[in-house]
Amino acid sequence: MLEERTFETGSTTINFAEGPTNGRPLVLLHGGSARWQFWGPLLEGLVSTNHVYAPDFRGHGGSSWTPGHYRLLDYASDVGAFLREMVREPASLFGHSMGGEVAMIVAAQWPDRIRSVILEDAPLSADVSRRAIESTRPTLLLMRALAGSTLPLEELTQRVGELPLDPSNERNILLGDVASDDDLRMYAESMRLHDPAMLDAVLEFDEMHAGYEDGVAGGVGCPVLILQADPSVGGVLLDADVAHAIALMPDARCVRFDGAGHSIHIADPQGVLDVVVSFLEEVGT
Repeated sequence: MLEERTFETGSTTINFAEGPTNGRPLVLLHGGSARWQFWGPLLEGLVSTNHVYAPDFRGHGGSSWTPGHYRLLDYASDVGAFLREMVREPASLFGHSMGGEVAMIVAAQWPDRIRSVILEDAPLSADVSRRAIESTRPTLLLMRALAGSTLPLEELTQRVGELPLDPSNERNILLGDVASDDDLRMYAESMRLHDPAMLDAVLEFDEMHAGYEDGVAGGVGCPVLILQADPSVGGVLLDADVAHAIALMPDARCVRFDGAGHSIHIADPQGVLDVVVSFLEEVGT
């Protein structure tokens, strides 16, 4: 459905996948430690009615590693250049987790390039992001040890399957308990391609999140759809976080997915497609 290509920003090489011209441009921004293939459950439904672009962030997938340059503002600069040079018309952004943080910065900095924004369980402020990272710090440290690994793929896949989804260990749920064998291999390959320095930036936090203050949401004037995961099963957004962000954005609404964890598009792909396609059709009119 999509063809991989590369784009030179001037400071890094961005790998991306592009679909056929079936509608207005839709740019998919994956979460931290992922790559464009993580959008797999949604691609068929989105490609049929949109011109889909799916880049790998720097330090992820097939894109360049840039140690010391993993601020959210660096990612936003890459996306802004991509929109200007490759997309060349106002686009909708669909960002998961960290990808949603980047989407908000881009929409605030370059509103003329953005038609709408979809935020899938993305921390809507630096405070929310700090809370989410602190709650998952033990897992992030284990991921840091696996990033850029040269282990054989099967051994790396086994190690990835042992990552705890509940770092508090109250439920003792591991990634391998809920992910398919194919998904685990995809996660393992993503870790192999992942720059460990990016996870250093995540864990250090302050420099990476400089410029992502509470006021960023107030600068987003386009239509916004927030997809909220269930906090009881790993969602990062509390109801109060969503209410606060919506109060700052003039045209924002939220759909909550009870029972779905942080990666809603993997837990409930059809539910996400139904909501997103309807929103994009509304924005298009």
